[in-house]
Amino acid sequence: MQSFAPSDLDLADNQFRNLIAATRPLANKFGPQYRGDRRDLDSEILTGFLQALADADPEEPDLYIQLYRNAFRHGRTECEQETRMAARHTVLTGLLHGIHCEPPGNPDLVLAKAMRGGVITPHQADLVSGIHLDRGQRREVARSLGVTAYQIRVELTAARRGLSQYLDAV
Repeated sequence: MQSFAPSDLDLADNQFRNLIAATRPLANKFGPQYRGDRRDLDSEILTGFLQALADADPEEPDLYIQLYRNAFRHGRTECEQETRMAARHTVLTGLLHGIHCEPPGNPDLVLAKAMRGGVITPHQADLVSGIHLDRGQRREVARSLGVTAYQIRVELTAARRGLSQYLDAV
């Protein structure tokens, strides 16, 4: 497949101009579920379009559909990543329920600070992240780490206790 630059395209072509215009409202499709800066979403959609354009074969009969689909996929991926980050924040905030303090910020940074302070071990931080933040199943996490479900439960209990005390002190 030959790569070509946008200047190689016939920019006067109505289909191409219509396709560029058709990617603009893609952000509106993701709008209700996207919590980040709308310009980031627009940028990802345009990036997807331009990446597909750089690799496209001008002789491909479905070229325009491929360009649009790639733009859509990039927008959807950005939206999913933003949703996961928001879920991480929500989960950690849920762990703080009943504690009267300002939310500590990004959950990964809170775990890193607690680990650096000796409150939890790196292994415990991985467990908390894998199970509570990434919503992994305990059995799958145990299998991937080569430990038993009982060991996971013991480590998580210790990590929760340590994090609770750490967050009370913050």
